[in-house]
Amino acid sequence: VLSSVSGSILDEWEKFEFSEQLTAGDVQYLKERCIPEIRLQRQYAGMEKELNFEVEMMPEDVVLLHICREG
Repeated sequence: VLSSVSGSILDEWEKFEFSEQLTAGDVQYLKERCIPEIRLQRQYAGMEKELNFEVEMMPEDVVLLHICREG
């Protein structure tokens, strides 16, 4: 999940007043702070081979779903 509370470079950069003259330390700090949240949730399709799920998101959030077939 990439959101304003998890991994957003823009929200962290705003704390630097969007300065374009960042030190190497500032850049390293931003790299360490801007890590998206990772979650694992396993869900299996039923007999109808249909997979249903819900994801709650804010308008600016980004979510990557990795769906694969087992077996």
